[in-house]
Amino acid sequence: MQAVHYLTTTIKDTWRKRKVISALFLDVKGAFPSVNINWLVHDMHIRGIPHQFTDWITQRMSNRRTQLRFDDYTSGIFVVTNGLDQGDPLSPIAYMIYNSDILDVPNTKNGEDAILFVDDTTILVIGRNYTETHKKIEEMLHRQGGILQWADAHYCTFGIEKFQLVDFLRTTNVTTGREGEGEAILIRGHKVLPQESAKLLGISIDRRLNWKMHIAAVLAKGKKWINQFRRLARMNKGISPSFIRQLYLTIAIPRLLYGTDIFLSPQRRHIATSPSPTLTYNVTVMCQLAMIQRRASIMITGTMRTTASSVLNILSGLLPMHLAVDKWRHNAALGLAVTPKGHPLYDMVHRTVWWYVQKHPSPLHELFHTYNIKPDKMEKVVPIRHPSSWNLGIKTTIPNDKNTAIEQCRRDRADYQLYTDGSLTKDGVGAAAVIYKKGKCIALTQLHLGPAAEHTV
Repeated sequence: MQAVHYLTTTIKDTWRKRKVISALFLDVKGAFPSVNINWLVHDMHIRGIPHQFTDWITQRMSNRRTQLRFDDYTSGIFVVTNGLDQGDPLSPIAYMIYNSDILDVPNTKNGEDAILFVDDTTILVIGRNYTETHKKIEEMLHRQGGILQWADAHYCTFGIEKFQLVDFLRTTNVTTGREGEGEAILIRGHKVLPQESAKLLGISIDRRLNWKMHIAAVLAKGKKWINQFRRLARMNKGISPSFIRQLYLTIAIPRLLYGTDIFLSPQRRHIATSPSPTLTYNVTVMCQLAMIQRRASIMITGTMRTTASSVLNILSGLLPMHLAVDKWRHNAALGLAVTPKGHPLYDMVHRTVWWYVQKHPSPLHELFHTYNIKPDKMEKVVPIRHPSSWNLGIKTTIPNDKNTAIEQCRRDRADYQLYTDGSLTKDGVGAAAVIYKKGKCIALTQLHLGPAAEHTV
């Protein structure tokens, strides 16, 4: 999803500069099976990966044998010399190293860029009109050291007939910069015509970024899953309601809400310098999503169809749909806020956090200004690494009564001793801690935590 955020933010930034942008979505035939192991090891060396890992990869990918079986036919055992294993967690990481040279092709000073996510490759070009952007795309593909030359050297085959070209348009009323709109680009004798939309990581991205096609696909997918659940929830020999609820939460909800941080931004009719704190999602879409959840709630609870939706949500233990969407978007915003330095989205996130633009706000603007998340003010927790043989060296005891505690304290001969306790009074919950070093108190702290409704002892 971060790749889609990068794409949409780049498009919105381009529109604000009154320029045009085109994107070519590439298709790779048999990405993992076509990997040349020698080239993979070479690329790993170029990227500075230690030889211990490259030697392990070489050994891991050598002396592989397999056989094929179709119905009643079984082939003989043959040697596999190249390719990455399908389903291996190592394969996506290795392929990202394998095709990382594509990121060196674009000339960013000339308005060129590229997005890579495993075998999904997208070329972005910015220009004054579509004639210029189409020409830049052809140059990126065909020039010396270009993408097609990389593909030939790395034994990678592109399915040019499946390439998708999209000329993004900020509004239909714009007349400037539309020269060359609708014209095809020529790639090794194949004509690639501009389309109204293309898919990236399961998200249908249309040229105006209104997300109508993707929303329609999401609703159709949700209804399909609910119909499948209905077959499983038959009264006479179906599965129990608790399993239906689990299936809905683990299968339907992730598919319904996937990408809502992109395509379901709140609507704002009167945009000032900052968005309104009141979320107003697309009413039609939210009603249709709520209707899908209502059907699921009826199957979970077994209640009558005339039962109110609010009651169904309570009985089935489901969040109302607008709160579920809000929670999903908030989690996505938190994930984007902790992107480390060097991440492609780091500069975009920190640039959009501090002010809300009035024209063409990106989904990043909507996320961070809706929830008022400031990445620079978030606490950074650095993980501590220890070997498996490491011992904490601290003994923790919780005595059952006061006398036992006094006796254990008298027998304890440790250099450092830390004592903690909590209390509950009418004023709320409190805590205290004291540290002794060789029998002498060196630190003491007391803290009033708050009311008992928010804290426990």
